[in-house]
Amino acid sequence: MIFEPDDIARLQRITKRGKDHLQAPERQDWARRCSSDLQEHVPWVWSERRQAWIQKTCMSAMVLTDAAGVEHRMVMASARGVIPKEVMPYLKAWGATVVPKDGERKHAEIRGVDYVEEIGGTLHAIGAGLDVCDPCDDRVRSKGIRPSTLTQRDRAANRGTIAGLTPGYRTPDQGPKKGPRK
Repeated sequence: MIFEPDDIARLQRITKRGKDHLQAPERQDWARRCSSDLQEHVPWVWSERRQAWIQKTCMSAMVLTDAAGVEHRMVMASARGVIPKEVMPYLKAWGATVVPKDGERKHAEIRGVDYVEEIGGTLHAIGAGLDVCDPCDDRVRSKGIRPSTLTQRDRAANRGTIAGLTPGYRTPDQGPKKGPRK
């Protein structure tokens, strides 16, 4: 993702607020940009089953307030909640903390919503690095908000589906981001 100078200035203003509360559009913006940026750093691996390059981990970002009214910006990962080591250096730049691992295999968005329920907080914004699947979309909407990033329903309604290709999936001839398959 390439940021324009205006985008960078806006992100710097948002980040400078630190622990202050973000306004609603800024919360959505932060969740969308953070999840997309972190997803770019998730490594690509070759899947023998799919015969394609895939990203095994989906990164997600959310803004929530806890029961005491303190706002938090948090990130989480799919599967068992392990953040890839390639992503860790970027967490500090985004001013985010990591949702604690719970040892269960979950989608990142479900992990975030479960954490908010566990602490008795309020979810304000959530976004994912890959398209939000239908069950995750339903769960997020049950909290009264819409995902900040594209959902599979949005993609199907707006652009149609592309012959089995989804974000986080590359055909063998496309290779990984860092060169051809060896």
